[in-house]
Amino acid sequence: MLKDRLKEARLNAKLTQKQIADMLQISQPYYAKWEKGERNPKPDSIKKLANILNVTSDYLQGRDDGLEDVIEVLKRKTLSEDEKREIVALLTKYLDK
Repeated sequence: MLKDRLKEARLNAKLTQKQIADMLQISQPYYAKWEKGERNPKPDSIKKLANILNVTSDYLQGRDDGLEDVIEVLKRKTLSEDEKREIVALLTKYLDK
């Protein structure tokens, strides 16, 4: 699960393995082992990866609640406080049907 989500998130972020490895100050072959499932990153590395890839640690580890896609769309937008309140109201109205 981690290896697949890691690769998917990296591709979505349009980053290479080398770029991420450089940001983490590790070698590209070492990083590649994470994506191949040959090794697992330590918890602190998972947090750093999540920040680099703009996802949550839970998402990378397969512990998300299935709402990551919705959250990702919202994160890509710069919303005013009024817009945020409007979205919450719309979601609440939609889900209360």
